[in-house]
Amino acid sequence: MKKLTKNLFLLALSVVALNTLSAQVGKGAWMVGGSIGFDSDKFKDADDATVTIELAPNIAYFVIDNLGIGLSVNYTSIKQGDEKFSSTGIEPWARYYAYKNLFAQAGYEILSAKLGDEDAVNGGNINIGIGYSWFLNNSIAIEPKLGYSIGSGDARKDFSTFGLTIGVQAFLGRD
Repeated sequence: MKKLTKNLFLLALSVVALNTLSAQVGKGAWMVGGSIGFDSDKFKDADDATVTIELAPNIAYFVIDNLGIGLSVNYTSIKQGDEKFSSTGIEPWARYYAYKNLFAQAGYEILSAKLGDEDAVNGGNINIGIGYSWFLNNSIAIEPKLGYSIGSGDARKDFSTFGLTIGVQAFLGRD
C-alpha cells in the first residue's frame, strides 16, 4: 500500500511538472477564445441596480515563442433604470508568457460609445494586465487576468478601471 501511494504521488508530481514545463506557447501557434463578464451593482442612493454585460472574443498568432499578437472585439452594455450606455471597440494587443503559465498583456482599444439617444463619441483605452493560463489539457486554458485600463478621448475621458476577468482560450498548434 505504501509503495502504491508513493507511485501515485510521483505520477501526480510528474504530471504537474510536465504541465508546467510545457505551458509555453511556441511560434506558429494560434489562440482563439475570449471572455464574458456580468456585473450587477446596487448603490445606496440609487433607485435601480446597475447591470453591466461585457463580451470580448479574441484571436492571436504567436510570432515567436511565447509572444502572441492578437485582436479583440469588445462590447460593453451598461444599464441603470432607463439610462443605457454601450460601447463597441476593437483592440490590437500583445501577450508575452514571461514565466511558465504567467503572462503579461497590453493593448490599445479604439472604441465608439453611446449614452442613451445621444450621438456616439469616439475614444480609446490603454489596457494592461497580468494573467495565468491554467491548462486543462494541451489545447484548452482557463485564464484569470487582473487588468487596468486608462481611458482617453471623448468617450472615456479621465476614466480608469481595475478588475478581474476570466477567459477561456483554445490553443491550436501548441507544442
